[in-house]
Amino acid sequence: MYGVVCQGQLRKLYEREAWYGHFNGVVQVVSDDSVLIEECFGMECGTLQEGVNTRFDKGSITKQFTAAAILRLVQDEKLGLRDEIYPLLGTHASDKWKKVTVHQLLTHTSGIPSLYQTEQGLDIFFPEEYAIAVSDLIGRFREGKLLFSPAEEFSYSNSGYILLAAIIENVSSKKYEDYMNEMFNEFGLKSTSFDRDENSAKPMYGYRHDLLE
Repeated sequence: MYGVVCQGQLRKLYEREAWYGHFNGVVQVVSDDSVLIEECFGMECGTLQEGVNTRFDKGSITKQFTAAAILRLVQDEKLGLRDEIYPLLGTHASDKWKKVTVHQLLTHTSGIPSLYQTEQGLDIFFPEEYAIAVSDLIGRFREGKLLFSPAEEFSYSNSGYILLAAIIENVSSKKYEDYMNEMFNEFGLKSTSFDRDENSAKPMYGYRHDLLE
């Protein structure tokens, strides 16, 4: 009886949040090996036939997969966590980053200012309508002054993970998306990929519910 009540309450919760535009996604709740709820809620669930198999953009959760790719290269002895990033970046490198290490990029302690976070002193840059080259993207923050000396503080940095993607490309001699898809296939992540397909929900613009498109 408890499971039935809980199931009903959960469904009402997600239906309400989806109606207000606060939630779009697939939910699975399991208790004692019983699936209480497994449904798709939100804007895209009525337009795609995939239901619980609908694929959504991961946003910044992508960072944990980028970090896993770096650790895979460490495991393969292609680079080390304490390696300085300057020689690993090739033409993308900036003299300002000579003391920054791979580990500091991973842990947001590099001091490199972040794109899309205006309080860090960079001009406002929003995601592009079309694809942008990695070199052009890095060019938007490579001249920015470090917020602090590497390893002295923590400051969340999108820029750091853009540089990690560039390092993956330089070290592996593969495009970032190719390397990531190779890793997804190796570990059996069949519903995860760099590319969007017909089973994917439309991308969202930003994180504000008043800007939903």
